[in-house]
Amino acid sequence: QRRVHGGSVHCPWPILVIILFALLPVLLTLTYFDLKKSVPVYILEMDNEAKLSIKIGFIGAGNMAIAIAAGFVKSGKISCSNISASHPTSGNSPQDKKWADIGITTTKDNAKVVADSDVIILAVKPYKMKEVILSCVVGNPKLVISLCPLLSLEEHLLALGWGTRFVKLAPNTATAARCGVSAYCCSPEVTAADKELVNTLFGSIGLVEELEEGHVNIVASLCGSAIAFMYLAVEALADGAVLMGLPRNLAVRLASQTLIGSGTMVMESGEHPGRLKDNVCSPAGSTIKGIQVLERGGFRGTVMSAVEASCPKSVKK
Repeated sequence: QRRVHGGSVHCPWPILVIILFALLPVLLTLTYFDLKKSVPVYILEMDNEAKLSIKIGFIGAGNMAIAIAAGFVKSGKISCSNISASHPTSGNSPQDKKWADIGITTTKDNAKVVADSDVIILAVKPYKMKEVILSCVVGNPKLVISLCPLLSLEEHLLALGWGTRFVKLAPNTATAARCGVSAYCCSPEVTAADKELVNTLFGSIGLVEELEEGHVNIVASLCGSAIAFMYLAVEALADGAVLMGLPRNLAVRLASQTLIGSGTMVMESGEHPGRLKDNVCSPAGSTIKGIQVLERGGFRGTVMSAVEASCPKSVKK
């Protein structure tokens, strides 16, 4: 209590407590919406079918974008109605049918895709990237993902703006079959929730890893380009089997499964691939004789040189 002109006045604590409790829900609601503006929470929101409620927009609608979108839909994480895509020849392009097969209609309107999306995926060629960013993405507060490892984080952010929540991601086209590999690095503004979203989305279509930028560039070659090397290997193995008398369709199917089996053995056994190779090679057997032919042809060195040649220029020695 305190004195006022010789008398005493009691502070009405019960009344203050009642007022505080009355205002508490209002204060909490205001705080929630304030946080919601700055920290994405949409990634944990699911509809009744356990699909992510976010909307994803692709700027650029080439083969990589199609592969990722197809993988997302097949995974069941994203409904095709929550995916949109734009490209300059929409309505008059063979790509339109591929998108329609997934259940997605394309548009020429980049700005509409950006406005309608929670996450923007830039899937355009390096020489077009700056033009596209400046035309419809610059200064956007949404999460932006680029599929262009040839451009550095710095080059992207110079166009996007330094405060952008930005992810540079190197995927491969096996994402369409949900067997892809994706590596990414982030700008400092990317939140833990953003990373969780990237891991959830791209983890649903294959293996995903957050790496330092230099390593992302190498993964772009190892997994992005080398998937074509593996197609060449399947074709070569099948050609050899056809040469020896197998029907073509059977040879391709068996060669493909052999590569799947080899990769699965390496991943699941934890053994060094050299040891697994040795386990197949019996003394004086047919397999070691085939290995000898590959070694004489410079197989290892040729593959290593192919990976080096396909690496982004920024990481070459």
